[in-house]
Amino acid sequence: MIGDWVIMNNSPHQLDAGDLKNIFANLENDGKDDARYLSPIPLTSEILKKNGFKDGQFFAELYIQGWHIISDAHNLCMECERGWHMNIQCRCVHELQHALKLCGINKEISL
Repeated sequence: MIGDWVIMNNSPHQLDAGDLKNIFANLENDGKDDARYLSPIPLTSEILKKNGFKDGQFFAELYIQGWHIISDAHNLCMECERGWHMNIQCRCVHELQHALKLCGINKEISL
């Protein structure tokens, strides 16, 4: 998705519309797959801390926009003040981005 953080050509990169356009154009034109140069960025406790998560004994947690989010860097438990509850597998930075967007949280992720 546009805005996702990935490793592209061995460096962290935030995807934009031009990246996606080039990937699909190359797939259509010559069969080369630029996606092979993309890989996910693993979600680490350091990245969670940089993004406001506080350390717990076995997990990190964040309170943001009415949500209480708990992460062990492999899964997210998301609880809303309205009583909604979700458990989401989350092992990569882009999965954290998607989970936050799903909850209506527009947060810029820091690496």
